[in-house]
Amino acid sequence: MFDPIDILLLSLGYLMLLFGIAHLGDRLPEQWVRKAKPLVIALAGTYTTAWMFFGTPAQAVNNGWYIPPTFFGSIIVLLAAPHFLTRLIRASNDANSTSIADFIASRYGKSQALAVLITAVAIIAVLPYIALQLKAVAMSYGIITDQAWQGDSHAPVWQDTALYVALLMAVFTIMFGTRHIDSNEHHKGLMLAIAFEAIVKIFCFVAIGYFTCFVLFDGIEDVILQAAKSPQLTAMIEARDGDSGFLAATVLGMAALFCLPRQFHILMVESDSPDTVRTLRWLIPVYLLIIAFFILPIGYGGFLLLHQQGLDPETFSLQLPLTRDQSGLTLLAYIGGLSAGSSMVIVTCVALATMVCNHIVMPLLLRSHLFNVHRRGDMTGLLRLIRRSAIVVLLLLAYGYYRLLGGFADLGSIGLLALVLVAQFAPAIVAALYWRRGHQLGVIAGVAAGLAVWFYTLLVPVLVRGDWLPARLLEDGLFGLAWLRPEQLFNLTWSPLSNAVCWSLLANVLTFIGLSLRYSRRHTAQLPPPPIPIARLRDIATRFLGTEQANLALQAYEQRHPRGDGGANPVADEAYQAFVENLLAGVIGASSAQQVLLHARQDSGTGSPQLLLQETSQVFQYGRELLQASVDNISQGISVVDQNLQLVAWNRPYLALFDYPADMIHVGRHVADLVRYNAERGECGPGAVETHVRKRIEHMRRGSRYVFQRTRRDGTVLEIRGNPMPGGGFVTTYTDITDASRALAQLKNAKTHLEERVQERTAQLARAKQVAETANAGKTRFLAAAGHDLVQPLNASRLFISALQQRPLDTEARSLVEQLADSAQAAENLINALLDIAKLDAGAVQANLSDFAVDQVLSPLASDFTALAREKGLRFDFQRCRVAVKSDHHLLRRILQNLLSNALRYTRKGRIVLGCRRRAGALSIEVWDTGIGIDAGHLDEIFMEFKRLDDSTHHEGLGLGLASVRRLCQLLDHRIEVKSTSGAGSVFRVLVPLSHNQAAGVASTPEPRAATVRPHQQLQGRRVLCLDNDPAVLSGLSALLASWDCEVVAAGDLAQAGTALQGVPPDVVVADYHLNGDENGIDAALALFQDWGEHRPCIVISADRTEKVRARAQQQGFLFLRKPVKPAALRASLNHAALRRRAQGS
Repeated sequence: MFDPIDILLLSLGYLMLLFGIAHLGDRLPEQWVRKAKPLVIALAGTYTTAWMFFGTPAQAVNNGWYIPPTFFGSIIVLLAAPHFLTRLIRASNDANSTSIADFIASRYGKSQALAVLITAVAIIAVLPYIALQLKAVAMSYGIITDQAWQGDSHAPVWQDTALYVALLMAVFTIMFGTRHIDSNEHHKGLMLAIAFEAIVKIFCFVAIGYFTCFVLFDGIEDVILQAAKSPQLTAMIEARDGDSGFLAATVLGMAALFCLPRQFHILMVESDSPDTVRTLRWLIPVYLLIIAFFILPIGYGGFLLLHQQGLDPETFSLQLPLTRDQSGLTLLAYIGGLSAGSSMVIVTCVALATMVCNHIVMPLLLRSHLFNVHRRGDMTGLLRLIRRSAIVVLLLLAYGYYRLLGGFADLGSIGLLALVLVAQFAPAIVAALYWRRGHQLGVIAGVAAGLAVWFYTLLVPVLVRGDWLPARLLEDGLFGLAWLRPEQLFNLTWSPLSNAVCWSLLANVLTFIGLSLRYSRRHTAQLPPPPIPIARLRDIATRFLGTEQANLALQAYEQRHPRGDGGANPVADEAYQAFVENLLAGVIGASSAQQVLLHARQDSGTGSPQLLLQETSQVFQYGRELLQASVDNISQGISVVDQNLQLVAWNRPYLALFDYPADMIHVGRHVADLVRYNAERGECGPGAVETHVRKRIEHMRRGSRYVFQRTRRDGTVLEIRGNPMPGGGFVTTYTDITDASRALAQLKNAKTHLEERVQERTAQLARAKQVAETANAGKTRFLAAAGHDLVQPLNASRLFISALQQRPLDTEARSLVEQLADSAQAAENLINALLDIAKLDAGAVQANLSDFAVDQVLSPLASDFTALAREKGLRFDFQRCRVAVKSDHHLLRRILQNLLSNALRYTRKGRIVLGCRRRAGALSIEVWDTGIGIDAGHLDEIFMEFKRLDDSTHHEGLGLGLASVRRLCQLLDHRIEVKSTSGAGSVFRVLVPLSHNQAAGVASTPEPRAATVRPHQQLQGRRVLCLDNDPAVLSGLSALLASWDCEVVAAGDLAQAGTALQGVPPDVVVADYHLNGDENGIDAALALFQDWGEHRPCIVISADRTEKVRARAQQQGFLFLRKPVKPAALRASLNHAALRRRAQGS
């Protein structure tokens, strides 16, 4: 256990950290706050209180709820009704609502009585909720300090931790929420701190859940399985009522999202824009689902481990870490509970204090003239004092509830009790957005009816269990009527929660709808408003509009509507009063204008209405003058019209732009007159004057935004922007963009010249491209010719060497021949590598992509390199793979062959591994080795030509293999990766796209492997026609075949072949592709077949490095070998041809 002083210091330190975050948040730049605000609001709006931290695991055990129904209800609203939330936020912002009471009252006639009722009900509803937080924090403090009596509402007051928690919360709530008074009640620092607390809460709860599932048990499945085997849990499950209240609690969760004062304040008041809903829709559900994932495992895990000790299920979140002496996790759990409780208390008290101040205390002070409120110049100090006092009183009242009734209900029951009452606000809020016939009397009566049913069905049982009321009320019902039992109203055997939710909301909705329909349909004869002296109306207009503007507006009205003499003190008729009210509405709002005229109709003595009117007009006049001075110093011209399209505001630049007559601009002037005046002077461009007037008026009436530019008669250019205002009206700005327009014209001129230059340059590039393509084609032809000319003598030398190797030689001669063969092989490798790279750079190699089984490439390579590795004393491991890929079969084989050759070349001991693994839609083909490795700083250099990082002489090769690999991978668009450790080995990975059809290519036949030779296949006596225009190659080939006991017929072209054969067809034709002139070996073989009247096996040999020759040979069914010819490959091909010939003969 922990020392109480240490826990107290930890708690204070955590709360001070929150205060520091809030302090920092208040000083962040506004642009930063605006960008992060949707995320901050969403995190702060995750209403996970101490009830969640401690009460929900207990509810999960008692009710078997896999997800708290309040979570479920909120998620439903967020996912299924985003339009509702968007509309609610927009309506709240439009009304500049400071609280839920302010919003509901403003939507129903700005009823002060309704605002007071909503405030009172909110206080009654939220007091149990705050008491819940006090109980939870005090209880957790008592557990970790081993003071079991803490959290007990029967402990002496001076020893009760909950009292000190309440006072501490009061201090920090005052520090957080009342440091300054904001007209829109935005607290960006407070919201940042609450968002931080949300992160702390979820981290702590997930840590406890993980500890329970994976430390105390072997996973979530283990927790559930052991719970299913527990006799006590089984008995609890069987004893549960059919109605656990899940549906009712889900409804409460739906309402709580926007009816709790805390939630309304965060999501509606603090939110600047309805766009916040986009973030709310995904973040809050994800947050709640993460929490819900661990609730049931914590509940069941705690029950299995702690139930025998008789511990309260609401303490499981704290007790579970103590079972393993996990002090750090225990402190984390305590901080999580403190964070959950403090965030709820702080925001709720701030919201309630605002409601109490605005709707109860200040109206009373204004009416009673206490503290000389009417004469105060600065009200912020008084407002701050009222709100701070309200916070202290609220927390003390919550503590009183905890002391009196908190011991008779668990945390979950207290929370649901509070939610049922705040849900009574839901009908009024929903109707305010979607039903125009709702009436304030209906709302008042409906909420009162719901409050009465809530008191009887939920609070009365709590009072009975606290011995405040007789128990017979629960058993026999009111007046002894069984159908009036509070928890089984009308003899329905629902759960107490379902009973309360159903009947309270039903009473609320029916009363609300009934009275609203009655009062909205009742039509009484409307008496004309009492007369007001015109002098009084002039005085009122002057107070709010100023002398000049009031006189101009009223004179214009009187000129349009002349009246009789009226005597010495004429009175204003209804139309005159309506005109003045409309003038005032344009500057102070409709409801305020209505109130001003209402006061004016009262006795014109020196009573409070007159005094209030005078003081109000003075305050407004000061504000108007300040605003006018501000807009006059804006460089743009500005004009504002009200919903009736009458002018209400403008600035000096506007007057300077259009040079209106002195008596034309005044409040109340219809905008049509101004448009007409400008159109007559040619300011609106060509066209009929009335057409221009009608067009502008239609735009404004529709509330359509518009932007256009107008070139005036003097050459200046104006940009005119019109934007509608919430609630009606239009703001138009006029900006002189002459300089910008001229700059734009210059840019357009420069753009025209630039486009001409681009076209000219494009033509030059096209010509250069054509030259480059011609040069490239020449390069390709050169490579083909160079390849043929370079390989021909090398091929001849290889054939002669192979023929020598077939003959009996002494030891010294055989050694010389072997050295000669190695040198020829090295030269062949060098030439092949150089030609491959040159072809790739010249674009002479084309990828032929197809779908095939990757094993068709890997298995033959594995077979070849297994033998080679065994010769070096290395181990070669290969894992077969049956996945289909999309690539070029031949080029992919060359890539992997080069990688395997490198691995074999640079590995002295150990092993080489060839294998595959799936990776993000691709197949990673990997070559691992235990060779010499590569330093990390040289990994990019290994793909350069002639770059060998190991210069020791015992490693063959010139550093061209990986250069070729990189080019082939670029051609195929295959990514290549390498990782290596010097002295430990390397791994090369080629990422090949997977085939969309995994069956593709699996059944296709791999290309013949020339290296497969069966010992029993003999060439003795086979008649072979050798066709090659190079005498040296033809002589070497003849010598080699003769050493294999073949009967060789040699010819340099088609004519010589016909003569040499003497009409007897050979068994096999071996033909070079490039013969004399335009002849080629394929056409020559086909011509011979036609003469013979039958086909014979044919092997085409060529030094051409392109795929065209191979493709054409395979198309005719011929085998293909590339020069320089390897004797083993030639022999295997001859054996294959012999087998084919034998099969044809049979």
